[in-house]
Amino acid sequence: MMETHHNEEMYGEMDLGEILRELYRWKWLIFGITLLVGLTAAAITLMKPNAHESSAALIIREPELPITGEAPTLSIETLQTLTDSTEIM
Repeated sequence: MMETHHNEEMYGEMDLGEILRELYRWKWLIFGITLLVGLTAAAITLMKPNAHESSAALIIREPELPITGEAPTLSIETLQTLTDSTEIM
């Protein structure tokens, strides 16, 4: 058993429990650095001017084909039939 522990020290190996304990030990430093980097990135991003600009144009013109005639007037019975129908046309 002593030989196994000596080999681990020699090769610099750590088990998962040791790694997690060290991370827990340094959690506030890790959290602080992460928070500092995040806030710095947010501040730089918010201070930069907008780099993108967009615009749109809407062109309205008369239809090429004239619309002629009127739609036929539907009777009350036809409208009732259409509203009651479940058939897709």
